[in-house]
Amino acid sequence: MDWKLIKELTEAPGVYGDLRKIKEFILSSLKGLNPYTDSHGNIVVKKGRPALSLVAHMDEVGFVVSRIEGERILMSPVGGINLSNLIGNYIYIPDKGVNLYIISADKHEIETIPVEDSINVEPGEIGVFKSKTYINSQFISGKALDDRLGCYLLIELLRSDASDFYGVFTAGEEIGTFGAWVMEQDIKEYICIETTGAFEHPGKGVKGPVLKKGPVLTVVDRIEKVDTTLLNHLIEVAKVHGIPYQFKQPFIGGTDCGRFKYKNLGTRTAIVAVPARYIHSPYGLSTKEDIENSYKILYNFLKEKNG
Repeated sequence: MDWKLIKELTEAPGVYGDLRKIKEFILSSLKGLNPYTDSHGNIVVKKGRPALSLVAHMDEVGFVVSRIEGERILMSPVGGINLSNLIGNYIYIPDKGVNLYIISADKHEIETIPVEDSINVEPGEIGVFKSKTYINSQFISGKALDDRLGCYLLIELLRSDASDFYGVFTAGEEIGTFGAWVMEQDIKEYICIETTGAFEHPGKGVKGPVLKKGPVLTVVDRIEKVDTTLLNHLIEVAKVHGIPYQFKQPFIGGTDCGRFKYKNLGTRTAIVAVPARYIHSPYGLSTKEDIENSYKILYNFLKEKNG
């Protein structure tokens, strides 16, 4: 596993509305694989004679400057963010190199003040959590784990000897799965590679996926029920190769895969996710072993499907 690549992916800014930097970084990571960008800005790689698409989304949750009142810079969330936990954190405006300190937040707006004495920020500019990514022998902590961990796994699969699939990095999943609506591949099978919440809390028991228990497989979420045949194939791969796995809490969340069914009736989908605590926050937390096992189940699935 290339942990340096994960650090670079998670630290790169990329909120829907301004995906330039993360797109540039992903494209640079796919040299020699002939990536191209479709009409909506999704990045696509074709390997062999594709029978299915693997999909991960590039965009992270973030912020947009909504208005400026004197020294106060008011921002609105882009994507689902728990605003009650933001006070005392920082937002970074990549285009201007400006740091903003969060002093209050409600469900509609986030109030910030600039750290620097001289600023030049305009309404419409995009901001991200100001966070570094930390990696030790077991854990990874940083912003944008959803879904840069999925992007990392997809890059590694595209670099591997697995073949006969499209790799698609979508734009706009966090604000309505817009990239999925306009994908141009005529494919009937999709696997979304995601990052999903792990909900264990000390003293409060377990209500869903947990860390260090393997990739998370979805049966049904808020948008769709996955294809039973694809799900059973993933489970069989995990059992044969001794890969731990667990199931997502039902009727929670949704992914690009749910949109494919609306767009193209008869589409078969499955979802494989890396568990992470505190997603959509300045510092999510995941584990190296869950990332490694997520790669193993996807790689072996591809090899057996196309073997």
